[in-house]
Amino acid sequence: MKNAALKKTSTPTKKVTTAKKVVAKASDKREKNCSAPSCKKEASTHGYCRLHYISNWKHIRFNEKVKAERRLNAYVDRIAKKYPQDFLEKIKETLEDEKKFKEMVSELDIELDMSPKETDDEFLAKFLRAVKPGSGSSD
Repeated sequence: MKNAALKKTSTPTKKVTTAKKVVAKASDKREKNCSAPSCKKEASTHGYCRLHYISNWKHIRFNEKVKAERRLNAYVDRIAKKYPQDFLEKIKETLEDEKKFKEMVSELDIELDMSPKETDDEFLAKFLRAVKPGSGSSD
């Protein structure tokens, strides 16, 4: 009977300790400050407070693009190691020659969007129209 009572009391103490760990982890997240020098505000996005995130937005986007290029290069390197050289040469030929590229696209039934890329200003205007109808520049 005493062993059964000991087992019951030992189980809840384990749950309490895990709950304390969860609370401690949540408080660690809240204590992170903005990465900008001399800013004591809480970091909310990408390590910055809201004000500094907005002021560093273009720099952050540039860094994200660079990281995406690195990931793409690493992916291409992994594919190059995985497949034989003649297979990769066929892919390169298809990508280099526009006529062959269009033939491959038509064979694979892929739609090509030949429209120019939208600029940041166009994106923001489109976003503002979607979020707040009536705001943003009218086209």
